[in-house]
Amino acid sequence: MKIKELFFLIFFLFSLESLVAQTPQRFYDKSKCGYKLNDQIIVPATYDAGSDFINGAAIVINGNKRGFINEKGIVIINFEYEDAGPFMNGLAKVKKNGRYGYIDVTGKVVVPFKFEFADDFVGTLARVKENGKYGYINNHGQIIISFQYMEANNFSEQLASVKTQGKWGFIDFAGKTVIPFEYDNAYTFKLLICFRHAVFYCFVIP
Repeated sequence: MKIKELFFLIFFLFSLESLVAQTPQRFYDKSKCGYKLNDQIIVPATYDAGSDFINGAAIVINGNKRGFINEKGIVIINFEYEDAGPFMNGLAKVKKNGRYGYIDVTGKVVVPFKFEFADDFVGTLARVKENGKYGYINNHGQIIISFQYMEANNFSEQLASVKTQGKWGFIDFAGKTVIPFEYDNAYTFKLLICFRHAVFYCFVIP
């Protein structure tokens, strides 16, 4: 490894450690969850469970309901959801009365509660399910790729593996077939980065 690359790696690791040190971290006391920052308790251990902070907010569970707190421990979205995901692309998936929708950081409903299933946004699209079929929407709730797939995965490296008529293939952000539907199973494209080198790989089982 060259000196420049070693310096870059060390700088990256120190920067990451510094970033983590400035973010409250979960701790548990008597099976309850709270948050500390540099050993100082920011949020007492009163919640049944909690997530890491992502994009400035953490999901916390009170009873069987989920809400959100900010890094100061202030409840920013009340405990009214049966399920919730982190804020990605400005929106978080939430479940209410058995249906999924999306809210913004103020708690405003941006995408109505109408989906059987919803996933976090990956880039500009989110995977959702309606009437037993999967499709993809944007952060305005507009259907970008219609509900036509038996199964589907999130986008990764600009491609998503989806299943129709018993076979898996890959589509792009426009829903165009990039890899034909001829596989019994398919997983997700990954990007491996090692300084100057990038390697794409995909698992497909014929």
